[in-house]
Amino acid sequence: MNDERRSRLPAVLVALVVVTLPVLYLLAIGPLNALVEHGYIASESPICSALRTIYSPVNLATEACEPFASALEWYLKLWK
Repeated sequence: MNDERRSRLPAVLVALVVVTLPVLYLLAIGPLNALVEHGYIASESPICSALRTIYSPVNLATEACEPFASALEWYLKLWK
């Protein structure tokens, strides 16, 4: 029984990472957007440019899916 648990542990950890990282990626857009909106990160800075590149898939998803765009807009309003 102990061997079965140990053999499943890597699979559980991988599944946890596969689920958690995309969720954290999406949730991080709120605070990052607030930092830019409030001037803590200059909109012309290389950091902001990098963030635009990193979050370009989210931008594409908002253009392709109206419900996703609405949900993201609601979430970003929480951070204003």
